[in-house]
Amino acid sequence: MKKPPSAFSSLLSQKCPQCRSTHIFKKPTFSWYFLRMHKHCPNCELDLNPEPGFYWGAMYINYGFGAGIAIVVSVLVYFLLGNPIMEVYMLAVFIVNLLLLPAMVRYSRLLMLYWLGEAKFKPEKFNPDFKSPENE
Repeated sequence: MKKPPSAFSSLLSQKCPQCRSTHIFKKPTFSWYFLRMHKHCPNCELDLNPEPGFYWGAMYINYGFGAGIAIVVSVLVYFLLGNPIMEVYMLAVFIVNLLLLPAMVRYSRLLMLYWLGEAKFKPEKFNPDFKSPENE
């Protein structure tokens, strides 16, 4: 039997926190429908929307991602371009945040689910051979 992945690797691969076998999202990260989630995990039937408004807190996590990216991009622009005018900083931060927006939103939701969701890993539900249903 295969060894179940760690919580960190399951989070990075966007898998269910309870069974760590299936993807939470229906579509790829960089697609038009990047926010489409399963209502329940196809393998273990975990409710992926524990309560109404559960993912509103993910906005704060997403804000932190955006601020962190803004700082990193600003430092890179400063050192790579030699302190250009303010508009260059603003444009670089805007473009990078816009390009990474789908990943930031997804991972902020995943962090909410892993940290504040009540689902804990259950080894008996791990099924590495489970095939997720194709695009519902």
